[in-house]
Amino acid sequence: ETDVDILRLASELVIDAIVQPEQLRGEIVRRLDHAQHKEREFSRRRHGVPPV
Repeated sequence: ETDVDILRLASELVIDAIVQPEQLRGEIVRRLDHAQHKEREFSRRRHGVPPV
């Protein structure tokens, strides 16, 4: 088993929070609710990304 450096992972934006196990269900519900109600705007580009 290898050690995980939580501070390094957080600094590289691999993780954004440390949630205690007893708070996990509420955190998941909160994040899914936030994602469900998030308004997304897409640009009206006529052309996609050209091949390189």
